[in-house]
Amino acid sequence: MSRAAEENCEKKTTDALNEKLKEFTENSIRFLFYKDIETFERFVEEIRLTRQTKDLVPIIHRFGAYVETLFAQVSMRSVLEGHPFER
Repeated sequence: MSRAAEENCEKKTTDALNEKLKEFTENSIRFLFYKDIETFERFVEEIRLTRQTKDLVPIIHRFGAYVETLFAQVSMRSVLEGHPFER
């Protein structure tokens, strides 16, 4: 979703990204990365509040890189060994 918003930074795609981020932060899966939740929430807030496309694209890009790294780290946890995530 963040890649789509980064590549096509229109109101429709950024609204969809914001909605997905809101759903995610309200879901219990967030507890898989509880140590990183503060950084994640700061990114979400920055994306939600930024209105200018020229400012939003780099934020979304950094967020995408952050999420991919976080995803890789969470996926390595032994408790998830038999339950791989789908991308």
